[in-house]
Amino acid sequence: MDKAKRYFYISVVLIIISLFLSAQNPLVETMFGSLVSLVLISSILNGILLFIAVITTDKSIKYQTDKHKTISKLNKLLPIALFIVIIYHIIVIIRFFGII
Repeated sequence: MDKAKRYFYISVVLIIISLFLSAQNPLVETMFGSLVSLVLISSILNGILLFIAVITTDKSIKYQTDKHKTISKLNKLLPIALFIVIIYHIIVIIRFFGII
């Protein structure tokens, strides 16, 4: 498998895992007893996962060649998807604290 495809798939998997580790997920809420630990753990894990996803997205874009037609089209959407996921996490945390 090419490096571009490998990094693309790793980035997509990390984005999906980050969405599942949201503070709004009932499974994550049952794992952690207090609200403070829930917010702290989900924020730290999502920060780490999204940081690694940004790095792998960059490497996927860097290693793509002309023969990666579909990967190059999808690589253009990955930064937008990362931005949407970050905005989603911000909205979830703001709603979690009752500001919205």
